[in-house]
Amino acid sequence: MKPRVGDVLPDRRTTCLGKVAIGSVAVLSLLAAPLLAQDGPGEASKLTSALEEVVVTAQKRGSQNLQDVPVSISVIGGNRLDESAFQGVNDAIASMPGITQYDTAQSGGSRITLRGVAPAAAIFSSSSTSAYYLDQMPFSFSRLSITPDASPYDLDRVELLKGPQGTLYGAAALGGVVRILTRNPNLNEFEIKGRAEISETEEGGTNYRGDVALNAPIVPGKLAVRIVAGVQENGGWIDTPVEDDLNDADIKTARVKVGAEPTDRLRIDFSAWYSRDDRDMMDSSLEDRTTPNDVEQPIQTDYDLYGLGIEYDFGNDISLISSSTYMDYFNIGTMQIVPGLPLDFELGPGVPNYLRTELHNELFAQEVRLHSTNAGPWNWSIGGFYRDTDEFRESTGVLGDSSDRLTSQQVAVFGEVTRAFLDGALELTAGLRYFNDDVTLQELTRNEPLEPGEQLQTVDDSFDEVTSRLVLSWYANPDMTLYASFGEGFRSGVLQGTNALEVRPDLPNAEPDVLTNYEIGAKGTTAGGRLRYDFALYYLDWEDVQQSLRFLPTSGGQNVPFTATANAGDASGPGVDLGLDFAVTDSLTLHGSLGWNDLTFDQDIVSPTGEVLFAGGSRLDQSAEWTGNARMNYAFPFGDSGYRGRLSASWSYSDSLDIRNPAGQFAYADSIIKSDASFTLTPPSQNLSFTFFVNNLTDEDGIVAILDEVFPNFDTRLRPRTWGVRMSVVY
Repeated sequence: MKPRVGDVLPDRRTTCLGKVAIGSVAVLSLLAAPLLAQDGPGEASKLTSALEEVVVTAQKRGSQNLQDVPVSISVIGGNRLDESAFQGVNDAIASMPGITQYDTAQSGGSRITLRGVAPAAAIFSSSSTSAYYLDQMPFSFSRLSITPDASPYDLDRVELLKGPQGTLYGAAALGGVVRILTRNPNLNEFEIKGRAEISETEEGGTNYRGDVALNAPIVPGKLAVRIVAGVQENGGWIDTPVEDDLNDADIKTARVKVGAEPTDRLRIDFSAWYSRDDRDMMDSSLEDRTTPNDVEQPIQTDYDLYGLGIEYDFGNDISLISSSTYMDYFNIGTMQIVPGLPLDFELGPGVPNYLRTELHNELFAQEVRLHSTNAGPWNWSIGGFYRDTDEFRESTGVLGDSSDRLTSQQVAVFGEVTRAFLDGALELTAGLRYFNDDVTLQELTRNEPLEPGEQLQTVDDSFDEVTSRLVLSWYANPDMTLYASFGEGFRSGVLQGTNALEVRPDLPNAEPDVLTNYEIGAKGTTAGGRLRYDFALYYLDWEDVQQSLRFLPTSGGQNVPFTATANAGDASGPGVDLGLDFAVTDSLTLHGSLGWNDLTFDQDIVSPTGEVLFAGGSRLDQSAEWTGNARMNYAFPFGDSGYRGRLSASWSYSDSLDIRNPAGQFAYADSIIKSDASFTLTPPSQNLSFTFFVNNLTDEDGIVAILDEVFPNFDTRLRPRTWGVRMSVVY
């Protein structure tokens, strides 16, 4: 059978590349990197003389060595994830260059911004600006810009594709794509591993965690199953007037993946994901890590995800890949508006002292694509995509009681073709995608009784878009890749909410926004495979940016607290990604990265009442200008005892954020510097290890995100300094 997605391919261009490093990371600087850094994927406690090779599947045409892919990509390998103290995958994503990520207040999810391309409000405004995939399964919504969290244990890797990927990945891939890739079942070997962890949060509670992974062949060489399960209890650290450490969390996750190869030509993978996340309140507080809120504000987030992947090799250098997805997502959250008053206290006639939102989303998606598998000068892929979503929303409390249902049917066709020249030294890739989305919003209940003869609203619209991609790659020598690219990403349009239309029936729907990226880049290795570099210079041109108006201006000069979405003009600006991985010695590896962008509005954005909501030259809402990180890993033996040690340290930085609030007011979220450190001891057997770790070493307590400047008790903050010990076993 021809190589499949997940197969490791030899470098088609090299004779002796050594080992290539972790993905599209960027230079912080040679001087800064030695001070703070961390290990590459799979490094563990072994000693190496060069950086490890990384294989990715980002271009959806089989496995490729990372250096061959003309896209800026960052990668975190599965072994590093297993060895880390990341609470979830989103913690790992937040440590990658060029990205900002934080948990949202109401929806139980996280918001991701890549290269400064920020979404609008988290819920009820528009979709995300960064596509999110669990294996081949899209995790997406029509009017929510949130992503889930997942257990980081026993993953194969996390890929972060920077820049628009609209041709292959479709809607919502304006800033880039996050891919969470699990390990496939091993058809021939029995495997079991696990870890147990206990930690203490400063001025907070005790945290417990346990994970286990099992791989079992059922029919050797033909059928196997891989099961991963985890339990996590996080102690709280925010004190209320009635109880200390109230923001605790109980998280349960499980994954099952069944892999089958009935013949040499056919591969079938079935996967099921299960997640249950219950929190007594969000991680929001005043600067002293207290909150005046005196009641529990529970947040429950559940999702089930099922996928079926089929790959068949027809021979004649053609393969078929089918990916089917079903997702069921549920979230319910409650917020106390005025601290000290009971939830049922009436702030006004019939206006209780809380806001409760319930979200229930179902998704079915199907993608089918054909791609070539030959080693000749022509390579191509062509496919079709269908997505059907059903999103139910209910809101009760301070804004009244209302509910609605949004359905969306998306259809797309896409293709890419690559032609190699000069014996493979030069490649030209061209891609195209057509997208259509039929959306209907049905009002189910309304805040106020209907007037005689009045009916509940139903709104519908259809949106379509065509995006393209063009890439010229030059493999200058076996150790260097240069590329120049033009690419587009897009989001579907947005129907205005029925609450907003009651106040402003003249509001138009928000049209699709399109982001164009012009980029040149270089990546390569030198010094016998010890040094890897990655550089990208880009310019973004974002048309008809979708932005949220959280308090809706009316023609009478009043601001009504119903969210609307508007096309807020255009934004543009340059940016740079820089990165370096360096195996200084056989024992010491360093990494440094830096991301900068100057994405700003091209002109003033004015409300219908004449207020300047976004000034020309200002940054987009919740968009960081600078991001950076550095890591160090030092592995060493304890004499001739057979014991080995590994010392790791990491540092990450995210710039401050502008945050617009009602009627164009704005606040700032702080610049955040987070550092972690760990020491791992491995006995001679190497199937057992003990890790001592400290997260948030400097006890960073800045504001990660602001919900509303009027309510500082809702400011989201990092977990305080946390130290602990973890035991890991592998058989």
